[in-house]
Amino acid sequence: MTLNAVPAYLRWISWFSYARYAFQSTLTAIYGFDRDDLRCTQAYCHFKHPKKFLEQLDATDIDVVQQTLCLFGLVLVCRVLAYYALRLKIMVEKQ
Repeated sequence: MTLNAVPAYLRWISWFSYARYAFQSTLTAIYGFDRDDLRCTQAYCHFKHPKKFLEQLDATDIDVVQQTLCLFGLVLVCRVLAYYALRLKIMVEKQ
């Protein structure tokens, strides 16, 4: 399933998805970087070539460094928000 299958009014949510960045990075790490053809003993193997697999999932132009930076950014934002939420809670309880 590609991002184009998601309704337009919900696509913006994917930019904040930790799972999306992790999945795309893992997918590229496994099947990208000009990986050799996979072994197949059957007469026809559609995904013998890793590039076909990435094309099928619309993941041919994924930059692993960018995805990793997005993951770290999301973790940092979540930690900062959690810090301020806890700080606010403590301030409210002191009153």
